[in-house]
Amino acid sequence: MTAGSINSFKKGLMVVILTGMALVSVGGAQENPQEILARVNALYSTIDDYAATVTLSVNITNFRMPKKVVKVFYKKPDKFSMKTDGFAMMPKVGVFPVPSNFIPADAQVRYNRSEALKGIRYHVLDVKPKESDKKDPEISLWINSKRWTIDRVILGMKDAGSSEVNLHYRQIEGKWLPDSTVVTLNYEKGIPKLDRPSIERPIDDPDVPRLNVESLSGTVRLIFSDVVINSGLDDSFFETEEK
Repeated sequence: MTAGSINSFKKGLMVVILTGMALVSVGGAQENPQEILARVNALYSTIDDYAATVTLSVNITNFRMPKKVVKVFYKKPDKFSMKTDGFAMMPKVGVFPVPSNFIPADAQVRYNRSEALKGIRYHVLDVKPKESDKKDPEISLWINSKRWTIDRVILGMKDAGSSEVNLHYRQIEGKWLPDSTVVTLNYEKGIPKLDRPSIERPIDDPDVPRLNVESLSGTVRLIFSDVVINSGLDDSFFETEEK
């Protein structure tokens, strides 16, 4: 091999090495979870209030509730109310999917991975509760990178079980809003025999002995209709509902 061909080979080898380093650097780049959440929040930044009719179906072991029609109301930043006849086991987490409904204010959020499902790239974020609060669940969010919606949520409670929220959307006035939500529960313990908690808080005290509680498994389905946004709901409406 001549000196010229050796130099050419070295240059070519250097290009390959540098290109490989660049590819590794790009592939290993970590997404910023706060920037991702900001994209999700931007979807709903122009929605000041929200109302919808929800048809609620519950299929949970050791629990009976007929199909219900529930009127739900939301106002920025965190006011929520509902109207129905009698009792309804209503999971607020699947009604208006802004990140603050899933992420405690003092929790840590980190980027876990990118995942492709049905041709769509998802950003998977992990939400960790503060160390001092062992009762808060660990949460994972699947965020759709095409429309920046939260499509899936898994809430896990150590040594107790987990729940999963799957959200399906349709566009209303140019906004992606829930068309249906399915909450799947799978807890080894979670319903005190005399005091059943809400869906979003299905766990009582993790330290309660297993013999004193029933298991909690099944599904809750929400179908949305008559959705109205920015109708000008007054604060007094929510204050009246809270009394």
